[in-house]
This record gives sequence, structure tokens and C-alpha cells, in this order.
Amino acid sequence: MEKAIFSSLFFLVIFLSSCEFYTTKEKLTTYNRISGINDSLDNMTKEWHLLLDKAVSGKNYSALRPYRLGIGDFLNRDREVVAYLKTNTNSQNLIDSEEVFLDNQASVVSDLYSNFEIYNDMTPDETIQGQLKLVVGDLATEAAGSAAIKRSLHAFAVRNNLLKKKLKGK
Repeated sequence: MEKAIFSSLFFLVIFLSSCEFYTTKEKLTTYNRISGINDSLDNMTKEWHLLLDKAVSGKNYSALRPYRLGIGDFLNRDREVVAYLKTNTNSQNLIDSEEVFLDNQASVVSDLYSNFEIYNDMTPDETIQGQLKLVVGDLATEAAGSAAIKRSLHAFAVRNNLLKKKLKGK
């Protein structure tokens, strides 16, 4: 009987020590990091589009490059942050979705946003309008992607009972 209890306890300890524990603190870190990154990206994307509107109306595109580079730095830094978040089966889909979303936005920022930086007051309106057509859906696409991540974050928070903890400041 003692051998059976000892064996059971031994296997239980081995099993528990081999399991990957995902603490509430780690869950909250995942939730807070991803939601913070997306909120910041939403704001930066909106700000860039406001700068673009001013640039097109004033035919002065010089303010776009520094802001685009700042968004690019943000995306590079925070893609790395997301890549190093601790995962388990409970958070893997959320983190994977965030990585895809940030990769897509990084491509848009580097491939589409940068095209406006070579324009000046001599650039033909047709050229500018053509480029605007390519970037016009970006704000809506970014907002839709961000909304999808927010829905996934909410489901993650509900599944892990984080909403009460988040409200209490834990």
C-alpha cells in the first residue's frame, strides 16, 4: 500500500514538474502587452493618415518619413516582444494572430507608406491619387485587424478569468 502511494506521489510530482505552468501573471502580461501594442498601433496609424491628408493638401510630404520610421521601429520592437511572450495552448492562437497582424502592418508601412516620401509639389496629381487608392483601405484594414485581435483578447480574458483581476489592478 505504501509503495502504491509513494509511486502515485512520485508520478504526480514528475507530472506536475514537467507541465508548463502558465500563471495568472503571465496571462495578464500577454493580455496587457498585446492590447497595449494594438492601441498604440491604432493611434499611430490614424496619426500617419492625418499627416498624409495634410501632406496631400499642402503638397509637402517631408513629415511622413520620420513618422513612418517611428512606426517601423515600433513594429520591429513590438514584434520581438510578442515573439518572446510565454505561450501555452491557451494563448498560442492569440499570439500567432498578433504576430501575423503585426507582420502585415509592417509590410504596409514599409511598402506603401514609404512611396509618398519621394513626392513633392511637382508630383502629378494622378500619381498621388493612384498611390492614395492603394493606401486608402489601410486604415480600415488596420482597424478590422485590430478589432479581431481585441475580440480574441476579450475571449482570452474571459477564458482565463482576467477581467476581474485586470479591474482590480492585479
